[in-house]
Amino acid sequence: MAAIEEKAAALLERCEVLSLASINEDGFPRICVMSKAGSEGIRRVFFATGTSSRKTAHFMKNPKAGISYGDEKDSVTMTGTIKIVEDDGFKKSLWKDWYTAHFPGGPEDPEYCVLQFDALEATIYVDGDFVTWRASDGRCLCRYCQSCGMPLNSEELYGTEADGSKNGDYCRYCMTDGRFTADVTLEEMIELCLPHMSAAHPEITAGSAREMMRRLLPGLKRWRSERD
Repeated sequence: MAAIEEKAAALLERCEVLSLASINEDGFPRICVMSKAGSEGIRRVFFATGTSSRKTAHFMKNPKAGISYGDEKDSVTMTGTIKIVEDDGFKKSLWKDWYTAHFPGGPEDPEYCVLQFDALEATIYVDGDFVTWRASDGRCLCRYCQSCGMPLNSEELYGTEADGSKNGDYCRYCMTDGRFTADVTLEEMIELCLPHMSAAHPEITAGSAREMMRRLLPGLKRWRSERD
């Protein structure tokens, strides 16, 4: 297991409440806050719900799903698929005593339903690492600049060290020859990034974009080391 996957799995272990999204009758994502029933690393997560619930109906029609979890500084967002668990023995192994309030018949209650989420892709933001990860082979598909947050989806965008070698932590606009290209504060970096963010995502207002970066950038390596 790659280090970034281990970090994401450790975060999931600490999180009891996650957000789970299904596709509703009108084609929109419908997000529910759910208690985690169990997990296997980050590649598989289980939830308990009602057999007759809307979300179960959604997943029976369209298995595409998304989940997210996190704490004050780290987060993971995943896309994947949901299936209904049919194994009664396994369902019983996930049973928690407090489920009785919802399923008075216990693990054999016909309303007790277990959903199995299988990850396809994850965006992981943990301990300053910010990557897109693929479940099929555990590869990191994309890294993000640890100064401005720009996606580094090709080596052409990597910054360079003093010897001319590539630096996979920073983009070429933020680091050249082993040095940052601009001596700026975190707030100044946010303002520098704002026009580019707005151009790439015109649907996001400048105020919203600024707030997003104020949440994201402080956790990146360049700014995290300054805070530490």
